[in-house]
Amino acid sequence: MSGEKFLGNTKTNEVHDLTREKLQCRIDEIVFNEQEKPFSTLDKAHGNGYKDCQYCIEHAVKTIEAVKETSRYVYK
Repeated sequence: MSGEKFLGNTKTNEVHDLTREKLQCRIDEIVFNEQEKPFSTLDKAHGNGYKDCQYCIEHAVKTIEAVKETSRYVYK
């Protein structure tokens, strides 16, 4: 890989955010089994049919949305 932020698993068609990697992502196994496909953006991964990892992407998006929602009520 040459600096890409996202890593697709060609076996599961799941994409991972390497900056938010969790143990459940099993990135080492993906690379060891040569099932990796790097992406520079999440949009490119989605365009290639990859779905978000529930641990490193979906959870992060839900957390960000919850913080925004909370901030909206706190700072009004």
